[in-house]
Amino acid sequence: MKKIVLFALSVGVTLAAAAQKDELKEASKSFKKGDAAQTLTILESVSATIGSAEDRYQADYYSMLADASLQLAQAGEIDRYAAAIEAYEALIAVE
Repeated sequence: MKKIVLFALSVGVTLAAAAQKDELKEASKSFKKGDAAQTLTILESVSATIGSAEDRYQADYYSMLADASLQLAQAGEIDRYAAAIEAYEALIAVE
């Protein structure tokens, strides 16, 4: 019974990591197209579980979050500057 539970847990963790990776790829594509708002929407779906991700995925997440927030702030959404700063600080902490 213990083996079955451990197996199920490992499969769940693997699937969650793959889902995070896919979401980050989708956010990256959206950002490259210049759609910062869509990028932030995609990143919000990953935000709850990013703390348990590998450092490289966390770095990608915080980098895109900071860049997208900064882009929106420069476009006139002044309140996004604080979010960009927080994301850059988190990126520095991860790296």
